[in-house]
Amino acid sequence: MSATKVFNWPRLPLEMKLTVLEHLSLFDVWSCSRVDRENYSVCLPILFRTVNLPTYDALLNFLSTVPSHHYAFIHDLSICTGSSTDDLRNYDAFDPPISPEISAAVAALLSHCTSLESLSLSVYGSFPPEVILPVFKGLERVRRFRLENLAQEEVKPLSERLAVSLAFSLPLLEDLSLTRITRSAIHAPELLCTNVPCVQRDECVPAHPLLGDELRLPQLFRLPNLKRLRLRDTHLGDPQWAGPELVCCPLEVLDLGSCAYVSPSANEMHTARILARAPSSITTCALTSLPPSSPSPPPTSHSLAQNLPSRTGNLGNTPNTATSAASEAPSPSVPRLPHLRTLHLTPLVPTSALGATLAQPALAGSPVHTLACAFHADDAAEGCAALEDFLREREARTGSGVARRKRASSKLSMCTKPEGFAEEMTGKDSLFKPAFDMEAGSSCVRASTSASVAQLYPALRTLSIDIPADTLSPQSPAKLSPRRLAAARRRAEERREAAMRLQALAQELGLELIVRGVDLESVSGSAGLNGVPGYSGAIPKSSDPRAVARNRANSA
Repeated sequence: MSATKVFNWPRLPLEMKLTVLEHLSLFDVWSCSRVDRENYSVCLPILFRTVNLPTYDALLNFLSTVPSHHYAFIHDLSICTGSSTDDLRNYDAFDPPISPEISAAVAALLSHCTSLESLSLSVYGSFPPEVILPVFKGLERVRRFRLENLAQEEVKPLSERLAVSLAFSLPLLEDLSLTRITRSAIHAPELLCTNVPCVQRDECVPAHPLLGDELRLPQLFRLPNLKRLRLRDTHLGDPQWAGPELVCCPLEVLDLGSCAYVSPSANEMHTARILARAPSSITTCALTSLPPSSPSPPPTSHSLAQNLPSRTGNLGNTPNTATSAASEAPSPSVPRLPHLRTLHLTPLVPTSALGATLAQPALAGSPVHTLACAFHADDAAEGCAALEDFLREREARTGSGVARRKRASSKLSMCTKPEGFAEEMTGKDSLFKPAFDMEAGSSCVRASTSASVAQLYPALRTLSIDIPADTLSPQSPAKLSPRRLAAARRRAEERREAAMRLQALAQELGLELIVRGVDLESVSGSAGLNGVPGYSGAIPKSSDPRAVARNRANSA
């Protein structure tokens, strides 16, 4: 028998110990750290790598119990300054935005986090710039930053000047997420007499060495290493979004939300303006509001003609910035996002406008290979039907485009071949010169090809559908009455049948369909919806969600 080799853990190098501990669960690492002092020191980098402080009380407990020299092991930090109970002071407009105690506690923790790479701040209001800005200048390794205002903007706003200054204080920032950031009255004085919240008296934010006093949201495109940008619940009506000189970051992912204080048409115009001047390096785009179908220039924040009446009575005085941006906008036939690969549509996009959103020239001409759509449970059937109509329109345009190209090639042969020219005279009469105008022929071809219909998403390969579970589903633990249970089962059946129709059409068109939230395998009945290989794509009257809705309304 061979002697058994004893595994000597204390003699292993520190790198090997850390490699072994990284493959263990956090509970096992915690158990290992309680063996002796040496193992405790080895386990510290893993125990404190990720720290989540969900409340202000948890922050105070962490500061009082954990030694400050352990903060250097933190790589991922998440802080929320809210309390475990609903604090009525968060709704008091006369209370300070953030108490000095909270600001001092957050600054004390961040000042010792020298190895921090990911930071998430969920606050109620704004930090004092003189307290938080010096701390952020020492966070030189942060690559991901998330800032969210949990308070009401009318009561405790978070200024865009402070958010932009914090973002530019992080030299290696690659991933930025801003939620519920309020415009500054310095950069948007026209919002003072509107229902859009606006921050006043934020001149205390010092000027930036690169930006100067122009601390506004469009300057985020000037971050040198920014790759992912997410803006949610924020007013995006700044006219400087259309400035081409701002685009210099290698942006790859762009996630745009909408503002609840302006009309949907204004949100659409703001989204279109940002997409028109977005960096061409974007590979993934997520939209909450649909871009406008008309190529008209978006309204600027100086004239809120889309959603607010003008006090002067003149609704047509639009600044020259929007006019110049519209004149310099690229042609709809040229894809504005040539590297776009993935397109996400959130449930906030109306299902009735889904086809118009996908048919936008800025998106349809891009080489998108993955289209992801998320629907609410009540809108899932209508959303699948809208996607089915869009796929049929895409297939029709693809066929018409081929036919038009064939007609264009035939016109080219007719224009380039003179009348009375015989095939056998090609090699016999070398002195023959065609008696026709070549420029006229080329103009004829250009006219025929310019009238062709552009293809919709020519590189599309994958379609992803995300349908959340219904709150009143038959599988829910809550007890439902027989009437509600029957309604829940009917809605679930409509969602499943709509998803199955979309799946059959995707298979017919050679597309891969991924459906989350609906089980397409558990089919009641014989073989499912039209469950035959020869599915023609026609929607039965009994399972068409629009017909079902009409019949339900008529019966009611």
